[in-house]
Amino acid sequence: MHQNIPHQKLLQEIMPYTDINVLPTFDDTFWYVIAEAMHAGLPNIATNIFAISEMVQHGVNGYLINLPVDKYGMIDIFWEKDMGKRTIWFEEQEVSVKNQLKKYIIRLVENEEIREEMGRKGREKALAKFHCQVRNKKLGDIYRRCK
Repeated sequence: MHQNIPHQKLLQEIMPYTDINVLPTFDDTFWYVIAEAMHAGLPNIATNIFAISEMVQHGVNGYLINLPVDKYGMIDIFWEKDMGKRTIWFEEQEVSVKNQLKKYIIRLVENEEIREEMGRKGREKALAKFHCQVRNKKLGDIYRRCK
C-alpha cells in the first residue's frame, strides 16, 4: 500500500512491477486508476458499480465484485439519508465482498497465464477506448456536431 505517490512515479516505477490492480470501491463513478492499470497491462479486480463495469469485463480483462446495483450500476442505499440504514447495508455486503475479493485474488495470483491474458485484453481496451488521442477525437466530434 502506498499513499501520496507522485503520478509519474506510480506509472513509471510502481505499476511496471505490479501484477494485479485491486480497487473494491463503493462510491466512485469512473476511476482513472483502473484505466491506467489497464494501459499498464494489469488485470483489475473492482466492484460492478457505475462505469467500472463498462471498463472491466468480468472474466475478460479482470473480475468484478458483484454488488446489488440497478441497471445503471447505482446502489440505491447511497440515496438513503439514514446513516444507520447505510451502515447495516455495508455490513450485510462485507462477507460477500471479502469472499469474492479473496477468490479473485487467489485465482490471479495462482495463474500467471490468466493474469497475463487479462492484462493484455485490458491494455487493448484501454488503448482503443481510453487513450487521450481517442478521447480527444471523440470530444472533437461532439463539439463539431454541436455547432
